[in-house]
Amino acid sequence: MKPEKRVSASDEVVARRRQRVYAARGMTKVELPPTDYAHSAATHDRILDAAERLFADHGVAGTSVRANPTNEERAVWFNPSQMGKLQMPTWRWFFEWGKSICRSPIGAAEGLKCSLELTRWAWLNRGIMRRELVHGFKKWSPVKTG
Repeated sequence: MKPEKRVSASDEVVARRRQRVYAARGMTKVELPPTDYAHSAATHDRILDAAERLFADHGVAGTSVRANPTNEERAVWFNPSQMGKLQMPTWRWFFEWGKSICRSPIGAAEGLKCSLELTRWAWLNRGIMRRELVHGFKKWSPVKTG
């Protein structure tokens, strides 16, 4: 059994002084779970939490993503010559990343690891890729359905 840590008067004074400094700077000390104490002790970091948000989303209405919500509209916004062309960005990323894996000067084992990770990515994005295919078939099908 570990003996309890005795808190001296000077420790309490230091703790109160730190609290005043944190309050003056608008910061509060974060209480860490026991597993994180080892990390903070190992890195000799002081763990502080800002009381205010330092980076906020300004929500500008005219940004390309908000003004052009679909991938086709964004492609036209970036390159007007893409107007009317079929856009399948997820499939393009998939094939471009596959080509870059094949072209890269890595060994067979690393290439296999990269290919497996690309396959995992495609599996996680299969819904988006399926929707792009269905949209492409509907848009460019010779048989027009009402």
